[in-house]
Amino acid sequence: MNVTIRAFEIHAYKAKRNAHRQIAAWLNAFDVIAWEGDLGLKQMAEQAGKKKQKRKETKEETGQWNERTPEERRFEASQKYRQIAGQYGIREFVKQKHESRLQNEKAAYSTQTCPECGGAIEPGCRLLLVCEKGHVRDQDVTAALHFLNKIEGVASITVPPVDIPAHLRPYLRVMDASEVRLELAGKR
Repeated sequence: MNVTIRAFEIHAYKAKRNAHRQIAAWLNAFDVIAWEGDLGLKQMAEQAGKKKQKRKETKEETGQWNERTPEERRFEASQKYRQIAGQYGIREFVKQKHESRLQNEKAAYSTQTCPECGGAIEPGCRLLLVCEKGHVRDQDVTAALHFLNKIEGVASITVPPVDIPAHLRPYLRVMDASEVRLELAGKR
């Protein structure tokens, strides 16, 4: 039984590394890649684990669970799959293959300014963000536009939507128009 489990673990590990290699190779299609070079994945994981441990200790003392914040829920849920996803591994492949084209940007606060008007967006974990002027947009799209706007000459970039090769579609996807459109809060 243990031999079978170990064989599956090895197979899954190799498949994940192969997917990471292919994604890193596909990034050759881009001139600039925005990323946070010193993103502390391990520290974020440990921080979420410490908060969960503290909640468990409080429960043992009081007999009641403390209510989790939405951020704590998100971080705790991410712990279930962080080893499977292997974000560190894909970051290493991207760094090795594209180091000269990486544009280091901070991801923190990238969703707190509206890329449309520059208005403030209240921090939080909502999927749809609303700026102070009423623009509504998906959180991932807001962050992507934030990074795109940091690229020099971005105003002159006009290209068709990115084509993701068939063999990478299980790992990547292009957001459809309904996900990236800009709405006004009153018009929803």
